[in-house]
Amino acid sequence: MSDAAWLARATQKGAEHWLDNASGCIRSVDLDGYAQPLLLSEDTPTTSYVASLASAWVRYPAEEAQHQLPPAFRHVARAVTAPASVLLRAGGLHRAAVLGNWLVSTNLYPQTSAKAWRAARDAALALSADRPLAVRSVCAGVNPQLPQMLLEDGWLLVPARQVYLCDPSDPEVWKRNNVRNDKRLLGKSDVEVVGPKEISDRDLPRLRHLFRSVFMDKHSTLNPDFSNAYFTACHQTHLLEFYALRHEGTLVGVMGLMERHGWVTTPLLGYDTTKPQSLALYRRLMLLMLTESARRQARLHYSSGAGAFKRARGGEPALEYTALYVRHLRRHQRAAVHTFAALNQRFGAPLLQRYG
Repeated sequence: MSDAAWLARATQKGAEHWLDNASGCIRSVDLDGYAQPLLLSEDTPTTSYVASLASAWVRYPAEEAQHQLPPAFRHVARAVTAPASVLLRAGGLHRAAVLGNWLVSTNLYPQTSAKAWRAARDAALALSADRPLAVRSVCAGVNPQLPQMLLEDGWLLVPARQVYLCDPSDPEVWKRNNVRNDKRLLGKSDVEVVGPKEISDRDLPRLRHLFRSVFMDKHSTLNPDFSNAYFTACHQTHLLEFYALRHEGTLVGVMGLMERHGWVTTPLLGYDTTKPQSLALYRRLMLLMLTESARRQARLHYSSGAGAFKRARGGEPALEYTALYVRHLRRHQRAAVHTFAALNQRFGAPLLQRYG
């Protein structure tokens, strides 16, 4: 299934066809010849962060603050998220129209012009005139010109995540001790790498279980809960390319690899959390991701989280933003969004850069 086919199915059946924890209409908008989804989400308390700005900026951070921040900083997070929630709803951001949202953690965009983005903005506004407009995954490390182009067009840039970017063509990456150790680990015969052509339909329930055991059970139910239909589409058409790890005849790890516009990322990754840590399944999967990026001569987007681990494997930190366009909204909504953006720029960016 090409991106266009994914989009055609999404416009017919909605976001809930691809995610079990999202709902809403999806429309198609052209960006310099590339069809892009425009998500008109129906926000609920259980909606995944990839489909809800309220989950991305309020619900998910509130969960992570309780688990990851030192106690001394938790009150800072609460002090930010409480008023942020009020401002977010006052500005209508909980029902924003999100352009270029493929319902994954990292959206990858073509390198294109300010004119093309303005045309896409106008097309999106024609389909959602009463909603704020948003673009996720805006990062100068990935699309060098995009943040400035959006700023000059009147968008606001709100800190969203700290991500980690890597260039596998840099020989220094492969000289790192952690990478060399991981490479030796992946080469051992105790765990077998299973390529996309070796995965069958009957493996898909197991792959979904492996993904959910990490992202839904271990981390947060606000992560994208990819549906059975999504796994089937990926397997049949390589929308994402599945790689797996097999140990003693059982699949124990999965990686869904996405390659777009010169970049590789993995929106889908999981492993058997009941297996001993000595198998180092996460390390093997991450090295497999790095190896595949190098083979494809693409740069690697490590996404967010596990900052120290990814820096030790060539990941360079970069701040990622969500862009907001609200010039078409009522004055009180614009004021709420501008205040929300200022609050996040003041407090959110330092926290993201410090704690990833």
